[in-house]
Amino acid sequence: MPQVDGTSRVVFMCGPSGAGKTTYARRLEAEGMVRLSFDAGIWARGITGGEVPDTVREEIRAQLRTELLRLVSARRDVVLDFSFWSRAMREEWRALLAEHGVVPETVYLATDRGTVLARVARRRADHADDFPVDLDTAASYVDRFEPPVPEEGPLVLVVDGEEFRVTRRSAGVYDYDWLTHRHGGYGFGSATNDRSAESGEGHVAAVRDFLAAVDPRTGFMRDDPDDEGG
Repeated sequence: MPQVDGTSRVVFMCGPSGAGKTTYARRLEAEGMVRLSFDAGIWARGITGGEVPDTVREEIRAQLRTELLRLVSARRDVVLDFSFWSRAMREEWRALLAEHGVVPETVYLATDRGTVLARVARRRADHADDFPVDLDTAASYVDRFEPPVPEEGPLVLVVDGEEFRVTRRSAGVYDYDWLTHRHGGYGFGSATNDRSAESGEGHVAAVRDFLAAVDPRTGFMRDDPDDEGG
């Protein structure tokens, strides 16, 4: 998403534990963004596993809100390395930023359930970004996760390592711009039959179906007129 003149760029990392949010967020951090991590806040308090008391979570949340607003006031770009698991949570933080003229973008890592749980099982509490989560708890995070939709705000969807900017063209009609395509300027569109809003799961399914139809040799859909293979 283009940065608004005079304002910070803020990215919401979105996905359950094990989705790969921190790996992506660290890439943005290396590019100059400030990374704020909820897990780092927990770790700094000497909590390296198990349940985190609600009072501690609220303290960390308040601290992160204060730091975010300080950074935005200083015109710094920020990536929030949280889960942003619910639409209500995303709307709360979006409203906070709206008071400062900032429109955040959401990067949703739609990692499959099996991969997520396998990654969580490998955690050993070696550092703040390796915070262990009980597998039953991790599974519940996946099962109650509320995937974001473009109606909420700017959205980048990451599926199988490929990134797509999803935008709503009109009611029930969407464009998917393939950001990581090898040649650029490629993607697809879709529409719901009754022009109702597509669900988060529906957007992920649309991208997966599209990628399944892409010829890995050319990077284009089979029989597509833009296919460089002819």
